Amino acid sequence: MKMPIKIQSSFDYNKVCEDLGIKLEDLLSLVNQNGVRKEIKTFTTLEVIDLFIDHLIIQKDIYSSNTLKYYFSFLNRYRAFLTSTNEVSYINDLNEDSIMRFLLSNNIKSKGTINTYKSITRKLLRFAHEHQYLEKDIRYKFPKHKYHLLPKYFSDEQINLILKRSLNRTNGYRWRAVFITLLGTGLRVSELVNLKVKDIDFEKQLIFTTGKGNKERYIPLFPEVKTALSHYFDLIRLNLIQASPNCYLFSKDYDSNKSKPLSIRSVQYNLEQILNELEYHNSLSVHSFRHTFAVNCLRAGMKLEYLSQILGHTDPKTTSIYTKLFPHDLRDKVISKYPIPFEKLINEIIKE
Repeated sequence: MKMPIKIQSSFDYNKVCEDLGIKLEDLLSLVNQNGVRKEIKTFTTLEVIDLFIDHLIIQKDIYSSNTLKYYFSFLNRYRAFLTSTNEVSYINDLNEDSIMRFLLSNNIKSKGTINTYKSITRKLLRFAHEHQYLEKDIRYKFPKHKYHLLPKYFSDEQINLILKRSLNRTNGYRWRAVFITLLGTGLRVSELVNLKVKDIDFEKQLIFTTGKGNKERYIPLFPEVKTALSHYFDLIRLNLIQASPNCYLFSKDYDSNKSKPLSIRSVQYNLEQILNELEYHNSLSVHSFRHTFAVNCLRAGMKLEYLSQILGHTDPKTTSIYTKLFPHDLRDKVISKYPIPFEKLINEIIKE
């Protein structure tokens, strides 16, 4: 029969306590706690979503208003989905299947939209991990799916018909000016509707805009766009000298204040109506003006770094260029060779 072996410690605990200047019970308490893992609170997905939304509100100056609206829309709808289905109680259990079920329930199939929602989810998880609401970084569970989507741009013939049809719309002169400006600047529609009179420098031939992530940039004001805008101002009897610098360039108002900008949706709607009339049903949209601008610039031989700066892109191929051109240098480089091949068309329309 084996006898249990009694292990005796040679430490004199009283002597140790005397040397450390602590009580024996305090030492024993410390020894007993050694190796015991501290319990970490487990946060629910709904709790973290609420905390993340609060964080975004506090950090609102970092993001554009449109970006925040997009984030809030997705987060609130996903939160409602989780509440209604009782899915994924805890944030550490969040997985791609849950997101895909949410997308399926909302009939969302666009690969671009799916990648965008996954990107927001990764930001949510990064926030949770950095603030210790999540023990492990699980962003790897939401990979970005690669896909190739060729940009949809307008042909010269389509541009011709769209600009002429725009004159048949209510306030057709305004829609013509809007489309020509989009066509000749490469602006995003969100950037266009927020342009103010003070952002247009006719003398220096520059347009100032604030893009995604509140990034500011200058865009060359091409001669034909300048002419189109001047013609538009004449039609609406807008005196640039007397007008308030805070007037919106394209406004819903008919008075001189012009304090209400056009909505993004109104621009989209009016183009959609024209595209439907022309029976163009191949995924063309307002954003196609931007693609058309870029394609025509490249066709004309514009350097990629110039185009990237005009569009407000950060192109990996041009990361070696650390010093940005001054707005005037960029303007001179670009305007010296006007890249848009439909300048004659615009001039003809303006004369009509």
